[in-house]
Amino acid sequence: MKELLLVNKKEMNGTGLPTDEILEVFSKSESLEEIKSTVEQANDRLYVTFASVDVRDKSGELIPIDDVIKQQEGLLNRGGPVTDNHTNRVIGRTMAFKVMNSPGTDHRGVLHLNKIFSDLELADEVWKEIKSGERSGSSVGGITTKEPEFEMREGMSTKILNGFEQFETASVDTPANQLALNQAFSMVAKSDDSKPEFFMKLNDKVFKLRPVSKRLLEKETASSPVKKIVSEENKKIIGDKMEKENTEKGDIKDVAMQKIASGESLNKEEYDAMKAVLAKNAESLKIDDEEEKPKEEEVKPEEEEKKKEVSTTPTDDQPEDEISEDANELTSLKGKLSSLEANMGKMVDVMNKNLEVTKSIKTERPTLANKQDTEVKKFLSSALDIATGKTKKTWSEVHKQYRDIVNM
Repeated sequence: MKELLLVNKKEMNGTGLPTDEILEVFSKSESLEEIKSTVEQANDRLYVTFASVDVRDKSGELIPIDDVIKQQEGLLNRGGPVTDNHTNRVIGRTMAFKVMNSPGTDHRGVLHLNKIFSDLELADEVWKEIKSGERSGSSVGGITTKEPEFEMREGMSTKILNGFEQFETASVDTPANQLALNQAFSMVAKSDDSKPEFFMKLNDKVFKLRPVSKRLLEKETASSPVKKIVSEENKKIIGDKMEKENTEKGDIKDVAMQKIASGESLNKEEYDAMKAVLAKNAESLKIDDEEEKPKEEEVKPEEEEKKKEVSTTPTDDQPEDEISEDANELTSLKGKLSSLEANMGKMVDVMNKNLEVTKSIKTERPTLANKQDTEVKKFLSSALDIATGKTKKTWSEVHKQYRDIVNM
């Protein structure tokens, strides 16, 4: 049997059954169907639910139904609090109880007639969820005063929670006791919402028809601006981090140059930074060299022979397989080294100072300046070869070569 009901709760306020009449039917009737149909006409936010049923629950436990029944009078005397999912949020109260078998079973249960408050926003949400079916049942909350026992129930070992004392009854989404389910709720209860609501009754079950949960829409709307703010904040953090990293990279180059000037060893990060600088300078030198090639002076045969002899003579620091056989390569290399020397900044300044000191002092060794100049060029040549990947020497060896120049 299908019924489609349109209820305007504002118009129905005052036309439902008073709570006293509902209580009278609940206490006298032994028919669950009569109780359900009566509660559906209640003027207040009333609903009937099984608080507990004498059955092994989903967690393998059982609260003896006689213990639960003994607690009901005291529970009502303490106000019969109904909580939101076993929290301290009291959103209603139990108005009456009775013992009745769960529908379609021979398991005894405690049936509650509960009322949801209408002066709390949370209570409004709970009431909506009860009507929509999001909250399907109830759960008793309390403590046990005796040691648990284990018995076989329904062919399975079951933990019996003896000496149960009940403090509250909770409205929950899914109860641990699979038979502690809501049975009926008022369809004409008072509400501040004046919009009509649609319900469909199918086989004595009532379903509320609504396309989207209002609470979900509110959550989604509230979260959207937060995501945007966080996104902008992340962009700023990332930008600051990148700027810091770029500054640190510049500092590494300066530190490396200072260490080279003072004769200290470089770590891997500083070595890589200097290698990148040399490689960049080498690339620019290649371009300059290509532009200057047409302007190179012709080399006389006699001078060419002499340069061949010089270029084919291995030095102590240069492997034989790296000696250039091209006479013009020496001239090209001198041009590259000259340009590289101009771009080496602090390192070259230190070397020039050493040369100036040497020239200003009258010494019995007039060839010292020439020797230093030769060693400096060899040092720069080795540094260039490291950057271009031509040399077999390590950076430590080149660094040692520089220290030898400073200590001359």
